[in-house]
Amino acid sequence: MTWPFPVEWTSADWRAVVQNLVASLVLIFVGDLAVRGTLSFVGGASPRLDVGAAPQENLADVDWPHIRVRNVGLPLSPRTRAAHGVIAYGTVDGSDVRFNWSSSAPSPPERADIYGDGFGDLPIVVRLNRGNGPPGAFYGNFILPKTAYLTEVEFMTQGMKVPNKIGTHPLTDGAHELVLTTQSLDGAKQTEKFTINIPPWPGRISIHRL
Repeated sequence: MTWPFPVEWTSADWRAVVQNLVASLVLIFVGDLAVRGTLSFVGGASPRLDVGAAPQENLADVDWPHIRVRNVGLPLSPRTRAAHGVIAYGTVDGSDVRFNWSSSAPSPPERADIYGDGFGDLPIVVRLNRGNGPPGAFYGNFILPKTAYLTEVEFMTQGMKVPNKIGTHPLTDGAHELVLTTQSLDGAKQTEKFTINIPPWPGRISIHRL
C-alpha cells in the first residue's frame, strides 16, 4: 500500500495505517487553522464582547451609573467585525430584567450595533442628586429623592407613554447582585456578575464586576 504522507511509508502494517491517519488529521487541522486565519485577516476577526463598569459621570441632577460593553475582537487581529443586534438581559437579585442602550432618543433602543473596538453603554440605576423636595421627572417617570430606581426596559420606555407614571423597580440601600448577559445576532455572548452598591444618600452609587 502506498500512502501520500509521508512518501517513504509503503507498508500495509496496521501501525503505518494509524500513523498515516494521525498525519492526515494533523494536516486537516493545520489547513483549517490556515483558512480561518486568512478569512480573519481579510474579513476581520469575529466580535468578542467585554463587559465592565463605565466611567462615572458627574451629572448635575442625577446619579446614574452605566455598564460599558466593548467589542474587543481577538488579540493581534488587524480588524474586528461588528457585533450586530446586541441585546442585554439578566437578573437583579434573582428577578429577570432587560436593559436598553444609552441613547439621545426619547425611547432608547433594546438592540445596538457595536463596531470593532467600539462600545455601547447600558444605564443601570438612577437616583436624584438631592435629599428632599418634590419628586423629579426622569424619562417620564416620577422618582422620589433618596430612592434609587433600576433603569430597565419598562422604566426607560413606558414613562413617556403613561401620564403621571410612578417610577418602577425601586431598589433599597445596600448591595444588589446583577447577572448580565450581552448577546449579538452572530453568536457573540458574554455573561458577567456585578455588585450594585447603593449607599444612603448623598453617597454615590457604584457598580463593580465580580
